[in-house]
Amino acid sequence: MGVSAGGASRALAWDACLNARDLGGLTTVDGRRVRDGALVRSDQLCRLSDGGRGALLAHGVRTVIDLRTPAELAKDPDPIWHDGVDYLHIPQQDEELWRELDGVARTRTERDSAAIDRRAEKIAAMARAVANAAPGGVLIHCLAGKDRTGIAVALLLGLVGVDDQQIAADYALSETALAGERAAALAAASDDEARARIERGYDASAGTMLATLAHLRSRHGGAEAYLRRAGLSDGDIERIRARLLE
Repeated sequence: MGVSAGGASRALAWDACLNARDLGGLTTVDGRRVRDGALVRSDQLCRLSDGGRGALLAHGVRTVIDLRTPAELAKDPDPIWHDGVDYLHIPQQDEELWRELDGVARTRTERDSAAIDRRAEKIAAMARAVANAAPGGVLIHCLAGKDRTGIAVALLLGLVGVDDQQIAADYALSETALAGERAAALAAASDDEARARIERGYDASAGTMLATLAHLRSRHGGAEAYLRRAGLSDGDIERIRARLLE
């Protein structure tokens, strides 16, 4: 596939996804490499054209894990797959969590750290699905492919030994990918409060992810300790590593 660790070369031009990329080419602290096509992240797939759908299939994706809420799924369903693609709906967050965090967790790091603290069982279910997926690439997505997907990808990459800097740099690529959508939202905002809310919502800076990973390490001992405590077995972890690494 020729996908390298560079962000631009890992971006996937799937009409009409805005924020799709392959994690292949990232490297681990012990010198291994994430396999091209093994793990893909994206925004919601409901916008895919026929060409975009064909590109996804040609890329080797055979499992799609949708992290959105049931309400988000009902509003914008994923494509119906009849092409040997397994579709798994594994919501990571919910309206109850978001209500709990309103007015308490104001920054993106605070919100994502709280989600990690409070939704370990759901995050573990996502990771277990990756471990047990059928042969082929696994795609993980939410709405914008930034926050819930960012947490999921960060946990998986951390588990296999990718360092924080690479995880954060990949996360930050969403700011560029979503820049046009962010600009349109800001242009339509009615007041300064709305604009500030949009700016917070589109935050995907490397510093935000680095702070979230620091919380994961200080509070939970890192990705592997967190996922083990949430119920992942030795076999699950070994299957994830075998799937993702060359």
